[in-house]
Amino acid sequence: MDRRYLMINIILFALLLFASISSISAVSYSVDSSCDSDYIQNLINNDSLNITELHFSNVSGSVFDGIVLDIYKSIVFTCDDGVVLKGKRSFAYAFNVLSDDVTVVGFNFVDYFTGVIADNVNNLSIVNNTFNVSIDGVVIGYSRSVNILDNVFNGGYNSNYGVNVNRCEYVNIVGNYLNNTTLSVYVSESNNINVSDNNLINTSVYGVGFQRVNNSIISNNSLENDSNYCISINHGDNVTIEGNSIKNSKSDGFYVYSSNNIKIKNNTVENNEGYGGLILSSNNTIIEENSIKNNGAEGFHLDSSKRANIKNNAIENNSGTGISASNSDSLNITRNTLKKNKNGIKVKYSADSQVEYNVISENKEVGLHLVKIEKCAINNNTVHNDVIGIYINSINSSSLYRNVLKNNSEAGIYLFNSESLTCAENSVINNNVGLYGDNLTNVNITNNYLQNNKKGGIYLLLAYNNMISNNNVSNNDLHGFVIEQGIGNTITRNFFYNNKGNGIDVYGDNNKINYNIISSSGFYGIVIDGSKSNKVSYNNISNVYYGINVYSENNHITKNNIKKCHIGVYLHKGKNTVLNNTISSNSKYLGNSYGVYANGNNNKILNNKFSTNTTGIKIKGDKNTLSNNQISSKKEGISVEGHNNKIKSNKITSKSNGLKLIGNKNKITSNKFKSKLNSIILNGNNNSISKNRASNNKNYGIQSFGNKNTITQNTVNKNKNHGIKVNGDRNKVKYNTARSCGEHGMKISGDRNIVYYNKLGKKMSKRICVYGYKNKVKKNKA
Repeated sequence: MDRRYLMINIILFALLLFASISSISAVSYSVDSSCDSDYIQNLINNDSLNITELHFSNVSGSVFDGIVLDIYKSIVFTCDDGVVLKGKRSFAYAFNVLSDDVTVVGFNFVDYFTGVIADNVNNLSIVNNTFNVSIDGVVIGYSRSVNILDNVFNGGYNSNYGVNVNRCEYVNIVGNYLNNTTLSVYVSESNNINVSDNNLINTSVYGVGFQRVNNSIISNNSLENDSNYCISINHGDNVTIEGNSIKNSKSDGFYVYSSNNIKIKNNTVENNEGYGGLILSSNNTIIEENSIKNNGAEGFHLDSSKRANIKNNAIENNSGTGISASNSDSLNITRNTLKKNKNGIKVKYSADSQVEYNVISENKEVGLHLVKIEKCAINNNTVHNDVIGIYINSINSSSLYRNVLKNNSEAGIYLFNSESLTCAENSVINNNVGLYGDNLTNVNITNNYLQNNKKGGIYLLLAYNNMISNNNVSNNDLHGFVIEQGIGNTITRNFFYNNKGNGIDVYGDNNKINYNIISSSGFYGIVIDGSKSNKVSYNNISNVYYGINVYSENNHITKNNIKKCHIGVYLHKGKNTVLNNTISSNSKYLGNSYGVYANGNNNKILNNKFSTNTTGIKIKGDKNTLSNNQISSKKEGISVEGHNNKIKSNKITSKSNGLKLIGNKNKITSNKFKSKLNSIILNGNNNSISKNRASNNKNYGIQSFGNKNTITQNTVNKNKNHGIKVNGDRNKVKYNTARSCGEHGMKISGDRNIVYYNKLGKKMSKRICVYGYKNKVKKNKA
């Protein structure tokens, strides 16, 4: 049996039982349509009759004209089927109930202003009546324990309220049909109201309106084709709205204003022209398990509200945002499904909120849009097939954890103008851009997985003092990571693999790039451009075209492990330091390749270890320092073009030339060479070659072309051709040891050269060969 009919039967049985027990002398009367209103009123007022039930019979006709009754005693009013109480539009009411324990059952009220009025009564029941009245069907004030059950309310001329309840308690409005009224059910300043299982159709203002109503329920109602708010709660407390169906209205499904502890659960809100639900200036609202679809504005919108719990809702195909909130704090938006809306979720000006475990997809703009947010947790959401997955503008002291962003047409995550944010453990897959950040400060981007994004993994613009760590950035169609105009950022312990552009690309100053693994990028491992004072250290870089590519000055490149690159480190400008790196190269690319290629001035290349199939170090520039490097190379160990460079204390093993230098005023000091062709080939003037060891070469130890060079204190023994060969004028060759060479210890071709104090071996024929004029050769010995 339907629960509302069960309730009606229980109430009627209780009323009849009470009437039978309370007075042995109770009397039932019957009236017919020949009785006028005065007759019936006198019958009711006659205390000697003690009437407890008055029945309206259709024996002489079903229409009772002009009935207006004031009811001052407990009576059950019943009637035969089809009985009509017909008033005039000037008649205020049919029944005015002024006593407790009154029941009105089965009447059809026609052409009254109001059908039933009750004031300051208890235990009133209005059951199974039909109201075709001008203004109000039922008006109840200052009453308690009222049941309005299974009635029909048809709006008419100037129709206002179907049911109007004011300052009452324990009122049940259940199972009624209300059509074409201005306000179908309106309740004000009341408590413990139950509005359930009603059909409310074509209402012009409220379907159900609560004004200052507390501890009440609105459940299992059907509201359709209403013109304004379907269900409205104003200044209420502890009201439950559950199981209602709201469809095809010209305005909003729910409207809640300045209320507390409102629960909106398991409702269906579809095809309305306004909001699915509008919550304003209300606190502690629960919105759960609702189906909100095809509405003309937002699914739910909250403004100036606190502590709302929005969970397990299905919100789909609304013209506005699925869930929208502004100026609202302590929100919990969790486990909702949002699909095909304008935006999935949009929250503005909020603090201390959680947006978690939502599934958001196929929205026209942004899946999850947050603006001016503080201390919020945005965690474990799945956002796919939107334009932007998560868009955050001005968020502080918040977290973005374990979200899944995939197949979004612009960006997986877009962060703008934010600080003190942790973005961690997110999966960002197959978006246009993985993570885009603009104007970020003190943001921690860590342990994220970014893969198969079309325009790169991570792109940051105007980034300051951020930490980018432990991310896996792989298989993206452009760069793995880019910072443009960034200062003081740390990029550490990330894994970059198989990105088609660069692994890391930095445009900015004072950044730290360390402990990253970069492999198989399409272009370069690390790029430093337009920047200074960056520190690049402890990175492992392999299988890229250039390992580290630097276009700016004053950067420090230290303790990196670089292998299988066309060029290990490429310096396009000067004043950089390359220190303590390990570079091994087995280039798969065509053309010349190098361990370090430095094209600039005042660079320092110190204490590096090279093991390469290519040239170890290539320098084009002036005043560079190459010191304490260990080079094992299948081509030239070091190649220098420039002036005033210092090449000192390097250890070079080469299958070609150890050092080839073109330029002036360079200093080559204390290097150790083991080369298959020549140790040092010099072409220039005023250079100094001193204290080098250049022995056991297949050709020359030192070969010098130029003037005014100083070659002193070098050891060049057992070279298969000449130990030292000089072509030029005014050179100084002093204190060298050149013994046991295949041709001569020294060969001098030129004028005015000075060759003093050299040790040239025991065989006179192998010591020295001099061609030219005015050369000074003396004090050389074995």
